[in-house]
Amino acid sequence: MVDGGEERGRAELAAYTEERYHQVDDELDESWDLSGAVQDLELFFRVGRAIAGESSWPNWSEGSEFRAVRDEMMRGRVVAGSAY
Repeated sequence: MVDGGEERGRAELAAYTEERYHQVDDELDESWDLSGAVQDLELFFRVGRAIAGESSWPNWSEGSEFRAVRDEMMRGRVVAGSAY
């Protein structure tokens, strides 16, 4: 949580799960502080926008086992800005 940190966040989650999750009063509460979720969404938007504006695809680091799998999958495909 932005205010209260990880400890308060865990306590709020535990209380919500125990007292309200899938209960009759399981609905939006205007007192919730969603500023951390807004920050997450802003970050996801900026990352997605940056990737969408690139002419090449992101890739795994050289030597990564995941890069080898991705390179094999991409072999023969035409991707703008890539040598696949």
